[in-house]
Amino acid sequence: MGDPAMYQRFAQAAAQYNEAAARGDTTAINKLHEILNAEVLPTREDSAAVRKKCGTPPPTSAAEARIDELDKQIAALQDQIRAVDAKVADAQAEAGGMTRAQWAMALERIQMYLEAHLAKSGSGSKSGSSSGSSSGSSANLKRAFSEAELAALEKRLEKLRVLLVG
Repeated sequence: MGDPAMYQRFAQAAAQYNEAAARGDTTAINKLHEILNAEVLPTREDSAAVRKKCGTPPPTSAAEARIDELDKQIAALQDQIRAVDAKVADAQAEAGGMTRAQWAMALERIQMYLEAHLAKSGSGSKSGSSSGSSSGSSANLKRAFSEAELAALEKRLEKLRVLLVG
C-alpha cells in the first residue's frame, strides 16, 4: 500500500463498492472484487515466472498424504459424533417431555445452579475458585432462579452433582 496510485485505485474501488452495495448490485460488487483481487493476488504470469525460476513444487509426500487422509477421517468421525450427540439430545428431550431447545435450556440452568451452589458452599467451582460470600451467592441464586426451580434443584442436588459434575 506504499504506492499512491494503488492507494487511489483502492479508495476509488471502495467508494464504487459502497455505491453498488447500497444499490444491491451484486454484479458490480463481484466486478469490484475482481479488480481488488487483481491488484494483490498473483496472476498466471506471476506463477509461471516463479515456476520458471524455482521449478515446479515437489509432489505431496507420503506423510502429507497420510495427514490429509487422517484429517478427512477425523472430520468424518466428528460428524458421526455430532449425529450421535443430536440423537441423544433428542431422546433425552423426548424422555423429559420437552423440545430439544427446552432440554438444552434446562441443562444449562442446572449447570448454572450447580456452579453457583458449589461456590456458595465453599467447594469452589470446577476451576477450584470460590466466588463471593455465602450470603451473596444465596442472593444470586434467588435472583437467577424461581422458588419452584430452587426447590426442585435442591431436592435433587446430590443426584445432579453426581451426574453433571462427577
